Amino acid sequence: LVSYHYIQQKPTDFIRRRLDENPHVKLMIVSGAHTFHAKEDAFINKPLSFWANYLARYVRFVRENNEFIFACVEFDIANIVGFDKVDYFREKYFEPLKKEGILVCYVWHEYDGEDHWEEMCKRFDYVGFSLVNSSLSEAQITKMVNIARREGALIHGFAVTRVNIMSKLPFFTGD
Repeated sequence: LVSYHYIQQKPTDFIRRRLDENPHVKLMIVSGAHTFHAKEDAFINKPLSFWANYLARYVRFVRENNEFIFACVEFDIANIVGFDKVDYFREKYFEPLKKEGILVCYVWHEYDGEDHWEEMCKRFDYVGFSLVNSSLSEAQITKMVNIARREGALIHGFAVTRVNIMSKLPFFTGD
């Protein structure tokens, strides 16, 4: 798992050089949304052009490095820009990647609500949720996993460090 926000500041051949040393490895690229969440106050009033520029660079990076990338993660910043803009980002930037055969992981947050998880599992084939600062119980997580399985969605567990959860539930990927 590598953050685009971090890696964009590295030399352009950074991934290629690293993976030449480890050719069996494929990367999952996250958008860097976590960095923006952590500094929400600094980004809350940024114009759409700021986000569009960032997303255009991110998506270009994913396309240019597709041979090294297993999957990418959407730009899940609804708490900063609102759900309408995140839906717009999904349609404009991430649906085309999916159509090109690039696996895209769509992210659910607790503030999205339980009903939204089910909607996401019906709409997307690869979904994820984070357990960072999570109040989700093991029963709630199990229910979410069962909903995803019923809908045929693969699941990524972001920051899943609860060993009892990892060993019991069928995450497709996790970090």
